[in-house]
Amino acid sequence: MKRFAVLVLFPLLYAAAGLCQNNAADPYKATLDRLNSLTHQTESEWRFHDDIPHPEDPSLNDSDWGNWTVKNVSGPGGQHANEEHWTGTRVFRRSIQIPEKINGYATHGARVWLDLRFGSPSSLMITVFSNGAVLYRGDDDNILPVLLTESAQPGQRFLVAARVVAGDTVQSEFFHSELTIDAPKSRPDPARLRLELLASRPIIAAYEDGKAERERQLQAAVQAIDFSPLEKGDQAAFDASLKSAHAKLEVLKPWLQQFTIRAVGNSHIDMAWLWPWTETVEVVRNTFNSVLDLMREYPDFKFTMSSARTYEWMQEKYPDIYHQIEQRVKEGRWEIIGGMWVEPDLNMPDGESLVRQILVGKRYFQKNFGVDVKIGWNPDSFGYNYQLPQIYKRSGMDYFVTQKLMWAHEFTTFPYKFFWWQAPDGSRLLTYFPHDYADPIDAEPLGSQVAQWMPSIYGPKITDRPEMMHLYGVGDHGGGPTRVMLDHAEQLRAPDTVFPKLEFSFASEFFSDMEKKLPSMQVPTWDGELYFQYHRGVFTTQAETKRRIRRSEENVLNAEKFASLALLYGRPYPQEVMTQTWKNLLFDHFHDIMPGSGIAVNYLDAKRNLESVDRAANDVTYGSLRAIAAH
Repeated sequence: MKRFAVLVLFPLLYAAAGLCQNNAADPYKATLDRLNSLTHQTESEWRFHDDIPHPEDPSLNDSDWGNWTVKNVSGPGGQHANEEHWTGTRVFRRSIQIPEKINGYATHGARVWLDLRFGSPSSLMITVFSNGAVLYRGDDDNILPVLLTESAQPGQRFLVAARVVAGDTVQSEFFHSELTIDAPKSRPDPARLRLELLASRPIIAAYEDGKAERERQLQAAVQAIDFSPLEKGDQAAFDASLKSAHAKLEVLKPWLQQFTIRAVGNSHIDMAWLWPWTETVEVVRNTFNSVLDLMREYPDFKFTMSSARTYEWMQEKYPDIYHQIEQRVKEGRWEIIGGMWVEPDLNMPDGESLVRQILVGKRYFQKNFGVDVKIGWNPDSFGYNYQLPQIYKRSGMDYFVTQKLMWAHEFTTFPYKFFWWQAPDGSRLLTYFPHDYADPIDAEPLGSQVAQWMPSIYGPKITDRPEMMHLYGVGDHGGGPTRVMLDHAEQLRAPDTVFPKLEFSFASEFFSDMEKKLPSMQVPTWDGELYFQYHRGVFTTQAETKRRIRRSEENVLNAEKFASLALLYGRPYPQEVMTQTWKNLLFDHFHDIMPGSGIAVNYLDAKRNLESVDRAANDVTYGSLRAIAAH
């Protein structure tokens, strides 16, 4: 459960970091803005129509369609913004011509991307066409810039159409449309240099020791950029100034490479939220297929995934995908994490159910993959009860990852990012809060996060090669890491890129390294629940589902007790029936089902599922009682 909350979080993070890029007194702002203008061109004017067949058809006459002007803002404004909204399905079209130059910068041979963004409180399904061919088909959470051409030719034309499918009562908006370009490999890239500068600045500002000299080196790099040749049409001279600027910036690379960003690819998949669980099965299939395809293209790429139920779906319905996952786990490319059947609500289920989430999940992973999960992983639940460190620790787990409390800056700022989380009995988990669970891989925000969080974890001086874990990949409705994200990561990992060290990694590798650093660190302790101030209505909404879940918890536990007594009288214990019954019950503890934060159909599904749980549990109970009574 995510969508608009993250839009509030990022501005707060930047403000907290004390960044000054947007300050009018910023001496670098004009240069950075000018670099940005060389690789971005807005494409604001579109035609639109209600849904029609084949909007991509070049022979279609769209002259009588309505006109739509995209405001080009960074994020959706929501239902109360001034942006125009529509309901239902709509199609958009426009012809895009590759310019010879963008603000004086030659486009010949560049890669050209089209960045379209749509928003809605609900999920949108989008298809983007170029000259009749599909460039993208998926939901609005997954959409990233789409590639128009690998090598631009000025004057080249693309007829672009976008079909946006939404519910008849849901308001949607089209809030961003622009061309972006990547310079040919034979030329220095102004966009890349700009991002290196933007990423370096806050990190330099965060550490006083040696700051003056590093700021001087940064200033020398910025001053080497000379835009005047562009005004004379001298592309070669401008490119030479970029090369000179980058050479001066490279002096900073050894210092920046003391910091390590462990990029952990993942996909948070809600078992049911704004869609039913039956759709989630296909979301899992598509996400896992995408991950496996990308693993064949990017040999260093790794992936991390929780929730045993998602693996069992593949085992039952798509065994080929399941067997490929088995192989990737053996190769050390796919990390199994979390150790639970699903990622449940962690406040409302009874204690036994939380223990069974781990018991059933860990047994599944041990039996099928030979993996004993050590890291608790629940980034999206609506708060975390005080007993969890004890439950996790006594279940053989040592670490915990969430990020949910990072959303609640409106109320308070949680004081720690890396800490010991302690239960009433003294059990402790080494706990880490990533910035989010569905971030991209972008240089500028990563630099800001290094600047903000590294000093808070390790202190004001650089010691023992500080590192942080960064979770990237499209989430909620699946998706996972994208080709664009992996390309960005490869660019940041390139030998000539001035940036902290970025590694494709597992969460377990991060915690293993942090364990080694503990003797030299002062790690704080949080002794209490992790209370989340948002979404407090989840404790009361869908009360009937909550009541049914509690009744089913009691019925299943009673069935186990009577079945255990009946075993003493010779009745075989119904192990398979009880295991499946627990799995069915545990599914409805998921953090958008039991809390009541999903759509209506999910509670009809939960009702049917819980009725089947009760029937199975009661059959076991009555059969056991009859066996006992017979003696």
